[in-house]
Amino acid sequence: VFTRDDDAIRSGDDKQERLAELRRTGATVVQAEVEHRKIIVLDETRVLLGSMNPLSHTSGREIMVEFHGRQFAMHVLKTLRAREFAAVPRCPACGRDYTLCRNQGKKSSRGPWYWQCKGCFAVHEIDSRSPAERSRTRR
Repeated sequence: VFTRDDDAIRSGDDKQERLAELRRTGATVVQAEVEHRKIIVLDETRVLLGSMNPLSHTSGREIMVEFHGRQFAMHVLKTLRAREFAAVPRCPACGRDYTLCRNQGKKSSRGPWYWQCKGCFAVHEIDSRSPAERSRTRR
């Protein structure tokens, strides 16, 4: 589950309680800065896409469309880099889980993605090269 970071949670929102429930089921929860996508992949075979916020939906005219198929689900997971980002590192300085952050605007030497601790603001770099590029470097 990729969701907004704690800074983006509205006061009075019970999102933390819902995230705790998800974690108890064994789901991996990645908090990401500036997250707006509404994508759910279930059992690597079903994908839900739409405008509804699954963790905070109460009413309204939102929609989710369900797609079936392992190939499509695996493509979505690969595009999201879900397996790579599911290994959320902990900050060695303060022990909090890092938040996944995306460089906005100008190109950065850091690459498009990095982890940042929202407690002490420590940064953990992410190797943005493709797996093929990384394997060529190791040879």
